[in-house]
Amino acid sequence: MNRSEIQTELPLLALLPAPAKADGKTVRMCDTEQDAIAVSIRLSGLDQVVVAGRMGISETYLSLIKKGDRPLTEKLLPRFCTATGWDLVKQYRAMHSAMRMAEGYSREADRLALIASYTRRAA
Repeated sequence: MNRSEIQTELPLLALLPAPAKADGKTVRMCDTEQDAIAVSIRLSGLDQVVVAGRMGISETYLSLIKKGDRPLTEKLLPRFCTATGWDLVKQYRAMHSAMRMAEGYSREADRLALIASYTRRAA
């Protein structure tokens, strides 16, 4: 979701400054995406009710995301980063994607595409 989509969908978020980058050590110290989510909320200085309100979701749903019971979708990620003021979760995902590539592991979508490619060739 780009800035103009945020303006249309959630005008309050458009008034907030662009999210800041977290320190590299902070990113590396997050063991899980849930850590990155919780730290982002902590760095914001806001409580979950305010962050959820800025995102246009309920506090209960944000709690489920924070616990890992619901995913922080690609649609909600920019809202979350803008609402907290930090790009930490994006940085965490980018770091882990780079680590998987360096170790020779592909993204799940690439792995599934490879599996499907054998049937496509046979058809």
